[in-house]
Amino acid sequence: MRITKLLFVLLIFCITFTFAQKAFTEQYSAAVTLNGNMVSSSGSLYKDRGAVIEVVNVTASGNIFVVDNIYTGLAVDYREETKGNSSESVTFFGINAGYTLNAIDGALFPYVNASLKIANYSYGKILFLNGPSYSIGAGAIVPIAKHVGFNIDIGYNAIKVEDKLDDSESGSNLLIKLGISGLIF
Repeated sequence: MRITKLLFVLLIFCITFTFAQKAFTEQYSAAVTLNGNMVSSSGSLYKDRGAVIEVVNVTASGNIFVVDNIYTGLAVDYREETKGNSSESVTFFGINAGYTLNAIDGALFPYVNASLKIANYSYGKILFLNGPSYSIGAGAIVPIAKHVGFNIDIGYNAIKVEDKLDDSESGSNLLIKLGISGLIF
């Protein structure tokens, strides 16, 4: 029972501490984001693929401001594509970091970001490719309520993956992301 009470007090302290910031870009504030993505792809990784229909393409991330205006966190991207009878799924997992400017007229938080992720490609159940993915981007969060924001982001992603035989392919993506953010401050 003592441990339960201690955990409860600790939880209340953490929530109070987290919500003590005046703006979401201050140290210890956080953002949880879910985006839908539109992607344009090029490179040997995507050659001979013809028209690709993207079925699902989402990104989820969680970030915390380590100092005022500078954040870091984790992100996961998932994409599933189909063409005729074949399918491909891609999962990216990694870290990101960025810089958010102070609000412009209290209505817009512009930011720049970069990420390093591991890409895992699966073509049907046969071929698996793994390798690093590097991204840069810029965007803005527009608060629509005190702790909720709409975000738009444009970014560039470079990928180099290898299969089990050490054959490598590379590609790049231009991404436009639209989503919603939970702002914790």
